[in-house]
Amino acid sequence: MNAIDQQGKFFLTVYRADGKIEDGGVWDNLFVNAGMDYLATFQSTSPGSVMNHMHVGTVSTAATLTDTVLGGQVGSRVAMATRTTAGSNVLTEVATWGGATTGITSLVLREVGVFNHSTSGGTMRSRTVFAAITLGDSDALRIDYRTTVGSR
Repeated sequence: MNAIDQQGKFFLTVYRADGKIEDGGVWDNLFVNAGMDYLATFQSTSPGSVMNHMHVGTVSTAATLTDTVLGGQVGSRVAMATRTTAGSNVLTEVATWGGATTGITSLVLREVGVFNHSTSGGTMRSRTVFAAITLGDSDALRIDYRTTVGSR
């Protein structure tokens, strides 16, 4: 039997108020147990709602398979703009936080998760912890999340 591998990576970019752009790094993702169960549901039924929101947080505790929420959620969940490349096995989802619009002002961010609800609750598909990123009141953080399923 062939295993179907699923891998995710978060690409972080910080846009400073003074126009500078900083690379926040590339971080491996952990698909948590609840997220993998959610994805498996697609094999026979519809799980209800699409995983299309990201949320950021302030806690640096390592991600584990049993996580169901972020350790220190802040601001609001952001709907992801989804882009796929025709004929590829890569899904790219993008979300941006910044300023009062998303409730992220003068914070040190350390984690991100993907959820199927726009507000609290729902199922978390995945979580990762990254090096601290401090956002000023007028800075923005863009996260590109790329999921690769299998290999070609």
